[in-house]
Amino acid sequence: MLNLNELKHKYFVMRHGHSVPNETGLIVSELDDGIKAEYGLTTKGQVQAKLAAELFILQNKNPINDTIIIHSPFSRAKQTAEILATEIGGKIFAKDDNLRERFFGDYELTSDKNYQLIWEQDRLNPDSTFVNSESPNAVQARMLKVIAACEKLDEEYGQMIILVGHADSIHILETAFRNIDVQNHRDIPYIRNAEIHALN
Repeated sequence: MLNLNELKHKYFVMRHGHSVPNETGLIVSELDDGIKAEYGLTTKGQVQAKLAAELFILQNKNPINDTIIIHSPFSRAKQTAEILATEIGGKIFAKDDNLRERFFGDYELTSDKNYQLIWEQDRLNPDSTFVNSESPNAVQARMLKVIAACEKLDEEYGQMIILVGHADSIHILETAFRNIDVQNHRDIPYIRNAEIHALN
């Protein structure tokens, strides 16, 4: 049983940098779409990732060679992780499909204004699959699988682990660490592009 109060690693979550979907106001949440290079980072996002890495170095004592990075398979997260690894000298340990973007169902490749419609349903039911979207409970379960897998790693792999992913999935994971009901994930302080939050 995973106990979030007794973890052997220090965990951080990082949202990908500014991406083409952000710039175009498009929902790209399905794996086959998300891995496409055309939905990767913008130039702005690349700069954001570099600056975030520099800030991480300043805020954490000697993170070089003491940090591993695990990322979502989506191109925007993968590119962010690669920049982060280059800047901090950390190593990319793996990609993990469980860090992927939350699936927004029938709203795939539509306006990002439709996020709000799903979030409204989340508030009412943490098992909501409105318009065939992935429920908050389902997202949280797979995100916690990432933590459980990381806890099996020997500490020699790195004391600090950065999980690079997506806003909704990150917020939903954070509810577990903050003891907030998962359907209230929108109450979590919003994680901006390339921002890094400590989980524990």
